[in-house]
Amino acid sequence: MSNYEDFMKALRAERQHELRVAQAQGLTQRHQLQPDTRLVPLPPNPTANFFPTTPAWISQIEHHLFTPELNAAIDEQKRASRQKQRLFGETQRVTKEQLLTKRAMRRLNHIDDTRGKV
Repeated sequence: MSNYEDFMKALRAERQHELRVAQAQGLTQRHQLQPDTRLVPLPPNPTANFFPTTPAWISQIEHHLFTPELNAAIDEQKRASRQKQRLFGETQRVTKEQLLTKRAMRRLNHIDDTRGKV
């Protein structure tokens, strides 16, 4: 029986040594409610990065999707809409809902809005 006891003693000593080494390296977190897993790499989420790179066939049909003429037309449209906004002040235009809201707030005596009346 002493053989078995010696074996168990050696096993216990080895386990204690492993625990001490782990504790010295700061790997035991028994005192925390949840172990700190910030430095443990998470398993890769397969759906998060479904297409890690552009698929090979995109470059073959991109030529047909966005021709230089189409790109030029899209840019022209963007430029025209920006110019129209600048010319006719569409960005500053007050909507009907904003007017109604402001009027309703004034009727309810919310006078802490210091901007001018509409």
